[in-house]
Amino acid sequence: MLSSSTIILRILGYSGRELAYRGVVAGLLVSPTYALLVFWFTFGNISLGTAMIYFAMVPLILGLLVASVARSRGYEFANRLGLYGIYSLLPYALYDWTRVPMNYFLGLPFWDHWFDWGISVMGLQVSQTFSYTALTMGLLTHVLRGWSFGMVYYTLVRKPTLRSAFLWAWVLTIFYWAFFPVYVLVDSRPPFIWWFVAWMSHMALAVGLWLAPKIHQRFY
Repeated sequence: MLSSSTIILRILGYSGRELAYRGVVAGLLVSPTYALLVFWFTFGNISLGTAMIYFAMVPLILGLLVASVARSRGYEFANRLGLYGIYSLLPYALYDWTRVPMNYFLGLPFWDHWFDWGISVMGLQVSQTFSYTALTMGLLTHVLRGWSFGMVYYTLVRKPTLRSAFLWAWVLTIFYWAFFPVYVLVDSRPPFIWWFVAWMSHMALAVGLWLAPKIHQRFY
């Protein structure tokens, strides 16, 4: 009888050691989200700027170091992290741009919390909340988180497929549904359309995850 772990490894096509390397690297690359969770869980007592340094940038550096060890041991995924980084730009872009029409037609702004994140990172005064400086910095933190979700997906899968991309998008959707209403939308009850837009934008991200390698293979 094969153990459940052996069956999983055979399905994934990895050795146990390769899966461990992929898992550790993926767990470190998703660290921009750790920073946001620290900011949320401490209700802003730890600024997002501080959290980004200790809980995002440091793990990202450690992730690259672990990937370099994996590369020295012949694991191909570690040689492709740069390419994964380029791939990950498309799913994030689709995630955000599919939300733009909802802002114009339904009045659901998706960028309002970027101001809060921006002033926390920059240490700005509350009077500077609605400034381009705060908006830009908040956008950058959002881009980094969205980009890292793509990196995690490509690091974990051997071959991107539409099925696995949608599975990852559902994981992110459930995470978003679970945390955002509790720690961000604390002063209101989200209407149905909010839940729908969150789901729709993550499904667009899934399409981008699947499409980016296809585009690369088509032209290069």
